[in-house]
Amino acid sequence: GTDDAFLRPIVVATEARGAGLGRALLERLFAVCGSISVIARGDAVPFYRRLGFTAMDWSSVPSEYRDECECCDDLAQCRPMSMRWNIKDEGASAAGELMSCPRRLNE
Repeated sequence: GTDDAFLRPIVVATEARGAGLGRALLERLFAVCGSISVIARGDAVPFYRRLGFTAMDWSSVPSEYRDECECCDDLAQCRPMSMRWNIKDEGASAAGELMSCPRRLNE
């Protein structure tokens, strides 16, 4: 596929985690999208990294999502990280420093 997508966070009920639901949803998107961007909650970063998402510059996040995140009352607890999966990078290492929300860095 060639379409680019910005994904809202995937939320799986605590009792259903580990059953592969989030992975299955993303694998369907991988089949049709050229790239997928997401602002991941800090506790979900390992999940996205396992699926091949890598660091994405915060300024590359569409402004409507960036603004929503930066104004969120849950920002300090959330610890958001901007990440991207790209079909060209499939199989590439997800190691490296993730890009954090700038407001969080200044608090």
